[in-house]
Amino acid sequence: MRKYRIVLGILAVIFFIGCNDNYPEISEGLFEKDKMDVIKDSITEILAYTVSDEDAITSPVTLGLVGVHNDDVFGKTKAGFAFQLRTPSKYTFEENAIVDSAYLYLLYDKVHYDSTFVQNMNIFQLEGAGLDFTDKYRANEIDRISLGEKIAEKDFNYAAIVDTLIVFVRNDTIKSQVVPEHDSLIIVVNDTLVSDFLRVKIPNEYAQRVFIDEATPDNYASQQDFLSYFKGLYIETDDFSDKGGLYAFDISSGFKASSGVSKYSYLNVSYSYPGDTVRSVFGFYAGENSARVNFVTHDYTGSEVERVIGEVAESESLYIKGAAGTAVKLYINAINNWRETFEEKKQDLAINKAELVISVATDSIYNLTNPVPDKLVMVALDEEGNPFVLPDYSLSTYDGNYDIEDNTYKFNITFYLQQLVKNKENFYGFKIYPSNRREDPRGVVIANPNEANGTDKRIKLSITYTKIK
Repeated sequence: MRKYRIVLGILAVIFFIGCNDNYPEISEGLFEKDKMDVIKDSITEILAYTVSDEDAITSPVTLGLVGVHNDDVFGKTKAGFAFQLRTPSKYTFEENAIVDSAYLYLLYDKVHYDSTFVQNMNIFQLEGAGLDFTDKYRANEIDRISLGEKIAEKDFNYAAIVDTLIVFVRNDTIKSQVVPEHDSLIIVVNDTLVSDFLRVKIPNEYAQRVFIDEATPDNYASQQDFLSYFKGLYIETDDFSDKGGLYAFDISSGFKASSGVSKYSYLNVSYSYPGDTVRSVFGFYAGENSARVNFVTHDYTGSEVERVIGEVAESESLYIKGAAGTAVKLYINAINNWRETFEEKKQDLAINKAELVISVATDSIYNLTNPVPDKLVMVALDEEGNPFVLPDYSLSTYDGNYDIEDNTYKFNITFYLQQLVKNKENFYGFKIYPSNRREDPRGVVIANPNEANGTDKRIKLSITYTKIK
């Protein structure tokens, strides 16, 4: 039994060494020096490109992105979103039902950039095939949907406590103050903000015609029957050249607070019957089982990105932008040369640690005045340029988070590099983009790896490996 404990102890130490590059001297004490060498290498000869990411998949999303934003670095970003509405249950309106009011409630999540600039929102009904919940949509594929009737429009900004209806909840009891016209609906539970909606008036005539007069009981027989009848909505804003902002609305969560307060976007129809003094309300909601797509266009005319997109960066910075904006491709020829050198020598290697570090351009006015992405994702490219997930991605050591202390993003790619060595595979490049590029428009300017500004800001691949003779 003692013998097995000793063996297990040695294996544990070896594992510790393989995961930590701070203790090469320990390995030299455990093995004969001519049998094992621990070496550190750094590669900074890296070619980098800023490329368009406009064909990124942007469905399904949790947040519907809408609005226009202009800046000198990334140009113009214009976003809109399409989504399906579902019914909470089978329902039938009587033939003499009369619509008293109809409102679309869009649940605010966040506002990017200028929240005070007034934009004009346009809401359209979808026609044709509508949206397919099982399909994937890309940011630049707006031509896959057909816009029908324009239902409503509204001038808005984030005026959360101005001209608003506030609903207070005390001890799980909803108390509301009725205000005829308002821009927002705020729900507060025991002094805590729970829900914050933008409220858009839907014309009574439209709601009466579409949801009651022209609809048959069969259209409400099931969810699929209703989706076949009412294809969904598309929301966008008018174009403009001012700075503007991008609004993110929750169209997925379907969450309810303990008080029963809804926390999702929905469309409410209030109706009554002749002679009734009581109004009934029926709601259509957007939730996780609805198709939800962001469509985004980027116009780089006159921007910094226009000058460098698709070109090898030599004296310019690199640019990464969410909402299917821009990404960065990296080519590190030294990886293949390094691997082939050891193959020719028939030298076995064990990768202790491989880490790619990219630095944020701290002198960029854009980075100083705008929040950068919380996390970036790096994928590898195959021979055809198609991306695939790195084997390190699911590990806690992968990282990719923004380090606010040293203004860097780091990627641990130890397993991927070991795979290249073990299987004698060629390296064809990396692609880097924001982790939430489907719905988060934040961008970041990266220090150029090819600029002669010293190695401290260059993209660097650090490799610690063990030569096993």
